Amino acid sequence: MLKVSKTSKYALRGVIHLSKKRGSGYVKIIEISEKERIPLNYLRKIFQVLITNKIVLSSVGPKGGVKLPDHETDISTADIIRIFDGEPEINECTLFGTIGCPTITTCPIHDECSHMGIKSWTKLKNFKIDSFIKQ
Repeated sequence: MLKVSKTSKYALRGVIHLSKKRGSGYVKIIEISEKERIPLNYLRKIFQVLITNKIVLSSVGPKGGVKLPDHETDISTADIIRIFDGEPEINECTLFGTIGCPTITTCPIHDECSHMGIKSWTKLKNFKIDSFIKQ
């Protein structure tokens, strides 16, 4: 089962907000905080990590803020999640929550669950942040 932390969810919302503002210059983090209803100090820490990982650019001054790099359009949702949560444990049992699910032949959903985590992570790797611009 794929689990995503609150930090990753907030990071995704912040980056998606920037994606929708692509080409408009730098955006103040306080604007993102207000529009997305994310606590400002929490969001600042999230953006520090995104800047360090070169997902987001920053600039100081009156016209400063954060933005996505103009040339980078290949950022996936999985890229963001990986920064904050690491690689997912895709071999966790959906029914019992155990990691490294043993091959219990009596489990009625074992075969289906063994593929769900891989399928979910693959979809997130293929789903690009700029896809949200159309929405």
